[in-house]
Amino acid sequence: MPRDILTEAEINAPISRVWNVLADIDTWDTWTSIFNFKKAKLEPGGRGLLLARVGPGAAPLPIRFDVVDNEREIRWHGGVPGVLHGSHFLKLEKIDDKTTRLIHGEEFTGLVINASWKLIGDQLPAAYDKFNRDLISRMA
Repeated sequence: MPRDILTEAEINAPISRVWNVLADIDTWDTWTSIFNFKKAKLEPGGRGLLLARVGPGAAPLPIRFDVVDNEREIRWHGGVPGVLHGSHFLKLEKIDDKTTRLIHGEEFTGLVINASWKLIGDQLPAAYDKFNRDLISRMA
């Protein structure tokens, strides 16, 4: 049974500006502590290492980018398909010329997702909300 986490934020900046910050994955460590990429290539099929700081530690996770759609979406996945697999996304929607909606979440599947959901379901929404707030602060 799949499980999902979904957060949203309204950002007072044009979609092109928000996209430019998100697409510059090498500088995420200057404005957020939640997700940082190391040796990552932002293109469909590109691989990298994601350092995810959720809870007390940072977990290095190998990922592959599935979608890099200019001013629309960045999506990557990681984990072991069939066991515990996550598809993480950052989607942008233009509200008007000066405002952008961020839809940020992850879709989890695999045999151990139900057993892991207490930990994942309790910690990740707050971490994703923190990332969203960090992005809003970066745009100010």
